[in-house]
Amino acid sequence: KQACAAIGQMFLMQEYEQVFSLFDLQCAQILLNHDDFGNRKRIISLKNTIEKLFSMNVVPVINENDALAVDEIKVGDNDTLSAMVSLVLDADMLILVSDVDGLYSANPKHNPDAKLLKEIDDITDDIRAMAGGAGTVYGTGGMSTKIKAGEIAVNSGIPMMIVNKTKIDHLSTVADGQNIGSLFKGKKEHLDLKESWIKYCANIDGKIVVDDGAKKAVKNRKSLLNCGIVSVSGQFRRGEVVELSDENGNIFAKGVTLFDFSELKKIPDLKKSKEIAIHANNIVILEK
Repeated sequence: KQACAAIGQMFLMQEYEQVFSLFDLQCAQILLNHDDFGNRKRIISLKNTIEKLFSMNVVPVINENDALAVDEIKVGDNDTLSAMVSLVLDADMLILVSDVDGLYSANPKHNPDAKLLKEIDDITDDIRAMAGGAGTVYGTGGMSTKIKAGEIAVNSGIPMMIVNKTKIDHLSTVADGQNIGSLFKGKKEHLDLKESWIKYCANIDGKIVVDDGAKKAVKNRKSLLNCGIVSVSGQFRRGEVVELSDENGNIFAKGVTLFDFSELKKIPDLKKSKEIAIHANNIVILEK
C-alpha cells in the first residue's frame, strides 16, 4: 500500500500541475504526517514554507505522506490534516468540500424533512450524532471527520464551513461573508496557538498520574507540583508534552513538562517536593 502511494503521488501531482496551468498558476507539493506537527521547530518551518509559497503566487498542495505513514504517526484523513494546517497558519477560515450541501439534521436521502443547518454556534453531542459515522450517506466517516476537524478549528477561533463540491465556483463569495453551506462559528473565547498545539498537534511522550488534590488544582488553573504526582510513565524529556491522568485512568489534561522522566524518578521523596512539574501556562484542560 505504501509503495503504491509513492507511485501514485507522481501521477497525482502531474494532474494538479495540468489543472493549475490552465489558470497560469504553479503548484507545489507538501507531504506531512502527524509527527511533523508534534515538533514545534517543524511547525515553524512548515509555516515559513507555506507563507513563502504564497508570496511567490504558488499554490501548496498538502497531503498526508502515505508512502511513509504508519499508524503511530498518521493524521488519518485530509479533513483533520487541513484543520491542523489551519492552526499553523492562523487561518481566517477553514473550508471543507463535501458531496452534500453541509450538515443536515438527519440523513437527507432517507428523510425528506431533513434540514440543512446553516449556522452552528457550538459542536455538541447532538451535532456529532447528526454527523453519523462510518457507513453513513456521507461515506466512511466522511461527515464525522469533518466535525472532528471543525472542533479543532472552532476551538482555536477559526470558523469552518462545509460546502458542496458543486459550489466550488462560488468560494470567492465566502470571502465576502456569504454562507454557501454550513458555517461553524469560531469561538470568541478560544485556545491560543500554543494551547491548540498542545491539545491537538503535539506528540504525546508520556503520562503523569496525579492525586485528587493535584487534579483539582490543575483544573482550577494552578500549576502541577511534584508533590501531587503519583507515578510517571514514558521516557519524556523536559519541554515535551505529556498526558495528565487521575488515579482512575481518566486523562483530563495535557501539558509541557519541566522535568525529564528520569529526573522525577530520582527525586527521593516526591511528595515533599514543592517544585513545579508543569506550569499552569503550559497546561490545557481536556475535561469540562
